[in-house]
Amino acid sequence: MLLFFKKTWWQILIIFLIASSCIGLICYFYFSQPNQPIASIYFKDQLIRTIDLNASKDEIFYVDGEHDRLQITIKDHQIGITHSNCPLQYCVNMGLTNKANMPIVCMYNGIYIIISGESDFDIAI
Repeated sequence: MLLFFKKTWWQILIIFLIASSCIGLICYFYFSQPNQPIASIYFKDQLIRTIDLNASKDEIFYVDGEHDRLQITIKDHQIGITHSNCPLQYCVNMGLTNKANMPIVCMYNGIYIIISGESDFDIAI
C-alpha cells in the first residue's frame, strides 16, 4: 500500500499532465460556442419561429402549447422558456442557453427549441 503513495517527480508530472489535459478537453467541448446560433421553435413537428440569436434583441414572447401558453425569453443572445404551467417545470429550470448541444423541451406542451449553428468541431456518432 505504501508503494502506491511513493511517487517520483516524473510520475507526479505525468499524472498532472494527463489530468490537466482531460480537464482542458472537457472545458473546450463544454464551453465552446456555436459561431452563429439559430434557435428553431417547434410545436410537435411544426416549425413556429426561427431566431438568429446573434442578431436578436432582448424580448419576451408567448407560444401556445398543447395545454397552455409558454413564455419564451431572449436575453443576452440566449433563449429559454421562462414560464410554463406544466407540472414538473423541467423546461423552465433549464434556464437560458445558446449552446447547440442543449435542446429545451417542454413535453407537457409539445414545445421544443433546438439551437443549431456552425461549431468549431464536428462529432459523428
